[in-house]
Amino acid sequence: MKSTLLLITLVLPTFLLARFLEVDPQRQYINSYSYTGNNPANRVDPTGQMDRLPTSLLETIAKGTHKYPTEAINPETKEPFKYRRTLFHAKTDNGTIIEVLGDKLNTAPAKTDCHGITFTGGEFWVEPDQAQRILDNDNYTQVEEPRIGDIAIFRAAVDYPIDTGHMVKAGTFHHSMIVAGKTESGQLLLIGLSGLATKLEVSTPESSFAAPSNIDFYRGTVKERLAVHKVLKRYPYKDRATTSLIKDGINFLKQLRKDERSSKNQ
Repeated sequence: MKSTLLLITLVLPTFLLARFLEVDPQRQYINSYSYTGNNPANRVDPTGQMDRLPTSLLETIAKGTHKYPTEAINPETKEPFKYRRTLFHAKTDNGTIIEVLGDKLNTAPAKTDCHGITFTGGEFWVEPDQAQRILDNDNYTQVEEPRIGDIAIFRAAVDYPIDTGHMVKAGTFHHSMIVAGKTESGQLLLIGLSGLATKLEVSTPESSFAAPSNIDFYRGTVKERLAVHKVLKRYPYKDRATTSLIKDGINFLKQLRKDERSSKNQ
């Protein structure tokens, strides 16, 4: 009786192994061979410099070396704490390089701030000066009639002090939120984060913590607006009514995206 030995060679792609073949050049996690923190189904790292969501609104291209130890007050416990943020370089649609801050070690109660939600889908902190650079270089257009998914930019109407003892000057870009819908009476509803809060809040422009402010509205692409709303769906929030508000926004933007594609195909 003759027998045959069949040798099968299995080649497994490294992204399925969830490991780098060499040490991660940026050593983003404790295990230096860990690819996207062992979460390749939900995150990508095409450059080996910084892992991100596949739907990330900004392309992260490099990790800096500066670390920012920061002291702050936890808005929920009112206790002081220290956290560390790392500088990253990202690229806007037109190639402009901006700086964003990340907290890989989760040393802060929140992983993002108001501008981080608005411009990066909650992946980073974004300082006001860099948020302005994104606004200027990432295909945003100022609009007079805001719609769901548009961005509300708050600029201080007067000088006012903040917790750190510094003064915010009139005209400073100091807060941003996302247009979520309208009340039955037609009043605009905005959604976003307040400071280092960990849960989303819904407010009217007049009741936002950033008032008194002068507010301008900007519109990005439908794709980006939809991506942000999908992130909002996964983010913690304070009010259960926010669920239906975000869901309605996603459905509205999906239909808008569908109509946009149909018009391009005609």
